[in-house]
Amino acid sequence: MCLNKSCLKCGLYNYQKPIYDDEKLSDIMWVGLSAKLINNDFKAPLDLNTASGKIISDIEMMTSDFVHCKTNLVKCAPLNDAGKLRYPFKSEMDFCFDNLILEVNNIKPKIIFLLGKIVSDFILSKNGFDKIALSDNFKYKSVQISDILYYPVHHPSYISVYKKKFCKQYIDSIVDIIKSNI
Repeated sequence: MCLNKSCLKCGLYNYQKPIYDDEKLSDIMWVGLSAKLINNDFKAPLDLNTASGKIISDIEMMTSDFVHCKTNLVKCAPLNDAGKLRYPFKSEMDFCFDNLILEVNNIKPKIIFLLGKIVSDFILSKNGFDKIALSDNFKYKSVQISDILYYPVHHPSYISVYKKKFCKQYIDSIVDIIKSNI
């Protein structure tokens, strides 16, 4: 089934069309919260020009034997009335959830990293699971849904802002998860 790159379910498409990584089979999928506005600096989900993208890129380099795909729960940029990026509303996440499921079914990852509490709580609840507390020592627990391991983890931007001195520990923890599960 093809991804809906012309989704019109909510009004967010008025700001920009949905953003997807290239469609490809991947071992690992990263799911952030929402798209940024496309401009000369940001062109793809979790782009290398963001703090989150740089951390994920470091992890990708350390696990280059595996194919990675980056995406967001909400595919379009949610903007407030002043044109500034905001957190998506639950209704917008609900509208986009089917697009994420189509994406997962097309890409067929073995591991999906749910970046941050909002994404983790939303996706786990959609699948009938309770919320999982994110570990302060980066010992993350997985939830298996179908044949896929879902790992709720801290959002890389949270690490880069609030836990910068623990960035290496965060990266090493995720690299260990990848290498021990694929």
